[in-house]
Amino acid sequence: MQNKKSLFTFLFFLAFLIVAVVIVLLPSAYKSIVHDIKHPGKAGISITPEQNHLGEDNHTALKISLKGIDEIKNTATFVVSGEHRCVTDCGTYTERFHFYQVDADDAESDDIPPMATMLVPNVTDELTATFTLPLRGHIITYPFDQYEQGMGIHIQKVNNADKSVTGFTPEELKTHFSIHFVEDVSKMEMTEFKLVPPISVKPKDAKFTYDYAYISQYERPMYLKLIVPIVLLITAIVCVFTMVTQPFDKLVMASAAMTLGVFGSRSLILSGMPSDSTLIDNLFLMIVLFNLVALVFKGMNFYHARAGLKLLPWAKEAPKS
Repeated sequence: MQNKKSLFTFLFFLAFLIVAVVIVLLPSAYKSIVHDIKHPGKAGISITPEQNHLGEDNHTALKISLKGIDEIKNTATFVVSGEHRCVTDCGTYTERFHFYQVDADDAESDDIPPMATMLVPNVTDELTATFTLPLRGHIITYPFDQYEQGMGIHIQKVNNADKSVTGFTPEELKTHFSIHFVEDVSKMEMTEFKLVPPISVKPKDAKFTYDYAYISQYERPMYLKLIVPIVLLITAIVCVFTMVTQPFDKLVMASAAMTLGVFGSRSLILSGMPSDSTLIDNLFLMIVLFNLVALVFKGMNFYHARAGLKLLPWAKEAPKS
């Protein structure tokens, strides 16, 4: 009787602690949910220097929008839009943009990073293009997973007559190009965006130098970091409490319901994610394994007593009807 009283006292304070934590964190979670629904994102971040002023002559203005992050494939999807104005020498050359995926330690590598190419028509026209680049990060630690995405931009001038390729001088870059970045990814928040010196991320053997480079970082909104662990903890506590306190004859049906409940919780907090892609999947699997092992253990004790055996010292008493 004393053991049961101690157990119930412990469970009371555990439940009280969980409720208190939820109440304290509720305002922060609510604000985070509202912010994620509105998702203003980060817009108008200038990649080209603020003092750049496009001239009346030829120029290109671009907006690079990060539209999606695929945590499973570790890729980022971009949509580039803008306009190109051609006044003089139209038809003599074509602008070619190379968008490279860069990392902070690329200067220590000999490898040329993955890239996407966009050709700008040599007439005044609107521009649009879509491409994907890799990014660093892994979903295994969801909802505490973090991602880093960097981009290096190299702009070339391709002579249409002989196909020779040259770059733009620093002075030409100031009056020819304006590039802005926009973040628009749901269930992600950009925590940092910084322009980096192009030379600092240039691979050792690269024959080119980026004209512009940046590195940005992303993580989950606060409400996911709060809700997911709480749901996981409560699911585990309910399953353990049921297995410990209920007699075997009531657990046979309850175990099936609890197993379905575990997968229901998984679907709730990991909706849309493949199975076995996060650490939470492994934790849910451990909960299911515990339920099944506990059920078999109680069944062993139950039938040991029913059979009148005396092999297990903790299961000698006959089961109560």
